Amino acid sequence: MCPQFIAMGMTYEQFWDEPPRIATAYQKAYKLKLESQNELAWLIGLYVYDAVAVVVSNALSRKGAKPKNYLERPVDIFPLTEKEKKRREREEYEKMDRQLQAIRNAQQRKKKKQK
Repeated sequence: MCPQFIAMGMTYEQFWDEPPRIATAYQKAYKLKLESQNELAWLIGLYVYDAVAVVVSNALSRKGAKPKNYLERPVDIFPLTEKEKKRREREEYEKMDRQLQAIRNAQQRKKKKQK
């Protein structure tokens, strides 16, 4: 028996007693599993890279510079649905609206102090 098929999870009985297409199915499944693990390792590397970039950027930035932040949410690995896109757009709009309102409030307080 080929050790390759054992590594893919086939039993001795499956290798010798089942049709050859079973071995092909195990090979395809094993390949998909390795691709998935490779993509996961790449994604972990992306998160580590971003974390290190934030730390280094903040450590080497000038005094008084706005600090960089780590990712606010996980990286999207699946396409967004229309409902999810609209929800995120609404969240971004609400965030901008809050920021603008904070600026307006600060300007009003500044005007009151000047009077």
